[in-house]
Amino acid sequence: MKQIEFERWEPDAENPRRLTYAGQRTAEDVFHELEAQLDSVGYLPDEYFTMDWRWEHGRQIPKGAYFFCKTDYGGSEGIYLDVYLEWQEGDKPKKECFITGKTLGESGADLDRMFLISAAITKAFRGDNSVHARYMVVGGQPGPVEPLLLHLTPDEQQSFLDYAEAQDCTPSLSQAQKLKAASKEGTLTLDKLEEIMSAQKPSVAPREPVLNINVSKVAQYFPTGCTKQQMENRILKILESYFRQMAHEQAHEEER
Repeated sequence: MKQIEFERWEPDAENPRRLTYAGQRTAEDVFHELEAQLDSVGYLPDEYFTMDWRWEHGRQIPKGAYFFCKTDYGGSEGIYLDVYLEWQEGDKPKKECFITGKTLGESGADLDRMFLISAAITKAFRGDNSVHARYMVVGGQPGPVEPLLLHLTPDEQQSFLDYAEAQDCTPSLSQAQKLKAASKEGTLTLDKLEEIMSAQKPSVAPREPVLNINVSKVAQYFPTGCTKQQMENRILKILESYFRQMAHEQAHEEER
């Protein structure tokens, strides 16, 4: 499958052979491209495959964001596949669910298929024929399933290998993305390489706990045909309204 980019790149006006960073893509564009690719090879989950509502209305993928997939049995039924985005916002790490897919089946074959879909998503975002920089073998030869491709020119690859071997280091996910971006912009000099690799690696935020509520416990409060995502959205709005009301009442009590 064609690799799906989070960034937009355009030919430079003065040098068409050089690509210039043109901003981030919207989450909806990325989601629909992924959805179309999965559909073209028959890899869409059979129940649903939806983008989280927080990424609607033209919200862009944060710069430097990376992703991971989580596949597991649901709390009440089916198997879920969640795609999360993680990024740095100032000094604070951020994480939000981007996409959720579900199948009603619960057999071993159904679980295997959802893991296969997860693998297809990983290949779509990272590319079929490359391995992420943090998995490269410094100073060695790539194996048949781990080609040493960093989206760098041969000279840039050699400079990086020399630096990594001398410093005994490997890039983080964020550093590898910056290396790739600098290569596309034609600015990956040795000084730029050292600047990226010497930057302090951000700490990783702990995984958020997940609250699972059986649909059967709340279905009676929603219209027939209401999806799990719609139920979740309605519950969050009710909780927000309740919290505002409680805060208002507390403030009124304090004034007495």
